[in-house]
Amino acid sequence: MIFTYEQISKLNDTELIVYNYIVKNVGLVLKMNIRELAAQSHVSTATITRFCHKLDCDGFVEFKIELKRFNEIATKIDALDEEYSKLSDKKLSAKTNEFKKRLEEGEDLEDILVEAFATIREAAYRILGEKAYFCQLLGGLAIHYGNIAEMKTGEGKTLTTIFPAYVNDLTGKGVHVVTVNEYLTQRNAEWMGPVFNFLGLTVGVNLRELSPKEKREVYNCDIMYTTNNELGFDYLRDNMVVRKEDRVGRRLNYCIIDEVDSVLIDEARTPLIISGGVMQN
Repeated sequence: MIFTYEQISKLNDTELIVYNYIVKNVGLVLKMNIRELAAQSHVSTATITRFCHKLDCDGFVEFKIELKRFNEIATKIDALDEEYSKLSDKKLSAKTNEFKKRLEEGEDLEDILVEAFATIREAAYRILGEKAYFCQLLGGLAIHYGNIAEMKTGEGKTLTTIFPAYVNDLTGKGVHVVTVNEYLTQRNAEWMGPVFNFLGLTVGVNLRELSPKEKREVYNCDIMYTTNNELGFDYLRDNMVVRKEDRVGRRLNYCIIDEVDSVLIDEARTPLIISGGVMQN
């Protein structure tokens, strides 16, 4: 992760102006030095220096290097747009099996990353009529590599998440997409589900009213949409069962969290409590 919440919490109001400018002007910042950044964000170079120091001295340099890498990868993805737009539906949907076979033969996710992003970008355009913008490709890459991607309402967060979800499910180990409430869970699954289905992946929605059997089926889907609370309670219930086969969860692989500040900070302050009956001998 480039910037942690602990680091950001140390920034004063003026330094937060710098942070917000960087987030909103990624492409421009890649080409700037510290003096230029100070001028464009209307602060002093001393503020930029303090900003860099609070982000472990070379945070700004590290940030630029990481963004530059994402920018280069996104450019390669964008370059495949015309080629992939000419593929038939059958050839495009067959890409999933092609990627899985390549992984089985020894390649890793890094080897197929660009092509996989290009594949689901084109699939989303055909199914939803929405083609991800360059900034959404950058956001998808940031999430894929374990970073927090800050995006405002209306900037296409839901579409952005399908990129890392698709890539990381190609290993066959499943992906959890976590949201803060059941409305968003169902909406996002119904909205993005057809894109995954087009590419041969299964999509499940984890709801409170599901039976243990139904939950196991949902957890075994390629992509599972769930709320953070339901995921937590399932974990607690799985640790209360007597028989291993009664558990609903599967081995953890990759998770994408929407509204990460709310889930990992605000709601994390409230413990999940569950109780069970007395064991009978």
